[in-house]
Formats: sequence, structure tokens, C-alpha cells
Amino acid sequence: MNKNILSILVMVFSLQYCSTTPKLLESIRNHDRHTAFGLLDNDPSSISVRDQNGNSALHYAVSVSDDDLLIELIKRYPNINVNVQNNNGTSPFHIAAEKQNLNALRILLQSGANSELKTNMGSTPLLLAVFKNALPSIKFLIETAKANPNVIDKDGTPPLIYAIYKSYTEVALYLIEHGADCNLKDKDGISPLFEAATRGNLNIVKALLARGVPIDDQMSKGFTPLHNAIGFSRYETADFLIESGANPNLSNRDGLNAVLFACANGNLAILEKVIKFGGSLNSQDNRKRTALHFAAYNGRLPIATYLLSKGASLYAKDLDGKTPYDMALERKNKDLYDILKP
Repeated sequence: MNKNILSILVMVFSLQYCSTTPKLLESIRNHDRHTAFGLLDNDPSSISVRDQNGNSALHYAVSVSDDDLLIELIKRYPNINVNVQNNNGTSPFHIAAEKQNLNALRILLQSGANSELKTNMGSTPLLLAVFKNALPSIKFLIETAKANPNVIDKDGTPPLIYAIYKSYTEVALYLIEHGADCNLKDKDGISPLFEAATRGNLNIVKALLARGVPIDDQMSKGFTPLHNAIGFSRYETADFLIESGANPNLSNRDGLNAVLFACANGNLAILEKVIKFGGSLNSQDNRKRTALHFAAYNGRLPIATYLLSKGASLYAKDLDGKTPYDMALERKNKDLYDILKP
């Protein structure tokens, strides 16, 4: 996932004071219907007025949650464009979704609102609702407006991955149960399972595996869900993945596998579990660094002691000719000098 995730956010409508705000829009903001309709009676064409950000009367009515005014505006102007977008591409429907205003969503949908309309950043109302953790809006959009649960934004990220990234478990589980493609990846090759493992969200991991997603699916750089669960210290998730059949010997582009990640991370219980379920103690990365090299480099005394008890070699050299002892010296990990000295 593109970690510049904030790019999904449309520049949500804000009713900040501006001296140039047209009187009609100012009256709507202040819930002054008498003035608003007086202005419209005097000049019906003023319905098309915009503020400096491109916001219309409908944008203002939805933003201040004046549903009665919204209904009256649509009734008075049957040809009004309910899909009108401001300078950022935000429509009244986007605002209603973000504010969880189900009544406004219903009014706009019945008046022809497009549930798939995108902002300049590629956000549909559903994507914005997911990012805002607005579950009532999400349910309305999917069940009533029939919004596409697999729509992607300009960064190629679908709603499910956003929900997992933000740790919105209830939203993610709802999406999984309501049409989200559990295998749909973002442009970086990150799958929902990979993101869930990275976040350590065991409930989502279990839900995805129950849907049959491949447990060892690798992202573009070769990392697996198990790699990240260990690397990010999500031990409960890592333990579950191992017991559920994750392959401990799969390597990423650099030759790192679950054994090497566990040695670098320093969790002995996870390393023992990885070995118990088939992980190779003879693992090496692309630079010929062994598990003991990683323990030495990261100052993991219990890991190094365990590896030596299992027969790890003190004499193994990486591509630079360094032994585990050399690594400990380089990093000044003095606790390991005695046990690693050949």
C-alpha cells in the first residue's frame, strides 16, 4: 500500500468563514431559510452560485445537515445537478457519506446521485466513508446505493485494504461479508491478508483465511504475511499463521525467510515455533548470512544460544567473509563475544 495514504482524503467541505461567500450560501450555512428563500425568490438563477472553492447550495445544505432545506431546493429546482462537484471533485453525496447523514444520502440517491462519482483524488463516497470509519454510510452505500465494494482510488487501493490499514475491524469484516474481493491487491502488490498480518489484526486474518485466500501469497518484493507478522512483532498473528500452514522457508527477494526474520527480531518462542513447523536452521540470505549472523548482528543472546544448541556453525562466513563473531564485534554486542568466538 502506498504509505502516503492520506491522498485518499478528498479535501472535505469546510464551512470556514470567507468574506467573499455569496449571501445565499452564507444564509444556508447559518440555517437562515427565510433569507435563503427570499434571495431565491428574487433571483431564481442564484441557485447556481458557488463559493471560491466551487461549493454550491447543495454542498452547503448537506454540510450543515439541513435535510429539509435540501429537499426544498431539489423540489424547487427539479433540474438541479445533484452530482455537482466542487474544485476538489467533492459532491454533496461525498459529504453526506463522510458525515454519516443517511437521510441526505437517501434524498440525494433518490434524486439521481451517482454513488460511483470520484473526486480529483479518485475517491468515491464509499472510499471516503471507509477512510472515515463511517459504517452506517458504508452499509447504505453498499446495500442501498449498490456501490462497488472493490473500487480503487488513484493509488490503486481498494476499500478493504484501507479499512485494514486503519484497523477498522468492524468495517473490514463487513466488507469481507459484502462483496469485497479478498484477493484484490494494491499497486504495490499488497493483499488484504498481507496488510492484516502487518497490522497484527488476527480477527481479519482469520476471516480472510476462512474465505480461502492463499496464506503464502507474496507481494511484489517477495514478502509473505508471515514475514511481516514476525518482522513487525505481531507474534499472536505469526503464531496463528504458522499453525495454519504458512511456509516458513519462503524467501523474499533478499533471501530472507521466517527463520531469519525471527532471529533478527529476537523472539525465541516464535523461532522455536518456526523450526518446529519445518523452518530450516541452515537458512541463508542472498549474502550468505546465516541465522546466527542475524542473531549476532542484532544482539540476540537467547537466540544465539538456542541456535548453537541446535548445531549452528560458528565458522560460517557471509559474502564479505564475516563470521557471526565478526558481526558481534562490528556491532559491539559484547554479550555475545564469549559464545561466538571460534
